[in-house]
Amino acid sequence: MDHLVSKLTYVHLALWIAVVVSESLGLSSVQPQNVDLYFPTPIAEGDDLTMNCRFKVDQNSSIYQVKWYKGNREIFRYTQKESPPKKSFPLSHVIVDEKQSDMNKLVLRKVPLALRGVISCEVSFEPSFQTIIKTSQLLVVSKPKTRPSLTVEFYPLNKPNSKTGVETVMVKKDDVLTANCTAGPSIPSPNITFFINGENYNSIKLGVLERKQEVTVDPVNKTEIRWASLRLQISYAHFVAHKIRVRCEATLFNLYNETSDQYEAERFRETVMLPSSYGGVYGKNGAGWSMGCGGGKSPVIFGRLVWSIAIVGAVQLVLLLTTLSNTTP
Repeated sequence: MDHLVSKLTYVHLALWIAVVVSESLGLSSVQPQNVDLYFPTPIAEGDDLTMNCRFKVDQNSSIYQVKWYKGNREIFRYTQKESPPKKSFPLSHVIVDEKQSDMNKLVLRKVPLALRGVISCEVSFEPSFQTIIKTSQLLVVSKPKTRPSLTVEFYPLNKPNSKTGVETVMVKKDDVLTANCTAGPSIPSPNITFFINGENYNSIKLGVLERKQEVTVDPVNKTEIRWASLRLQISYAHFVAHKIRVRCEATLFNLYNETSDQYEAERFRETVMLPSSYGGVYGKNGAGWSMGCGGGKSPVIFGRLVWSIAIVGAVQLVLLLTTLSNTTP
């Protein structure tokens, strides 16, 4: 028993000596003050990327090695005491620029879509060989190659002209506008915003009947196409300078922002035929009635009435002046 107690005493003494020595050398306090991993995200597929791993250590330690990982696959390492200190590891479509990379940064060229995911920076310190790992999520985006496409249709709520059966191509109050916008393919799908006369119509607005969006995914390359639809009942408030202008905009983070061609339609002015003797029409513009060009069979417009009145007045004036001149002594 005494023999066992003496052995335990020696062990405790040895441990105590080790603690004292480590504290005197500063080994027990070898802790990085901070390790920061940062890089721009999202990034567009095919762009270059610089990832930074910054760190500070206390005065009694130094950097032994820095490793970079994509998931659990090592991409690049920097070992300070080796020659050469840099070493990259093959990973599908990942191009490491060793010349520009160093202990604090990793430079990649033409980043592939496959690089998206967890990126890690592993820092080892000596003499303790303590290891600190920092991770962050990288998002790589595949942008659309084209602008969004827009189609616009108007459905007149009023019945077609009973005589001709032809609907006007102009836009009237209470017509229903249907705008369809398609953007993509991309990864992920872009956001779509509709604009009516320059005003964002993705929020609650006057006359909006329905909004719909759908995303379809290609089963092979996993690219996405977004389709969006807006149905709007037209009122006089939707016209600016007698026109309605429709466009859609597609955005993908801060990497893609494109606008479709703009669609324009003019307001149809309702007309009321005057008797044939007037040879013209009146047009209702929503704010009141105004004179306009005729649409009847007579080629003479309403201006003919004005000219007739002017001519009659002129003749009467001439006759009056003639009469006065004859009666003057």
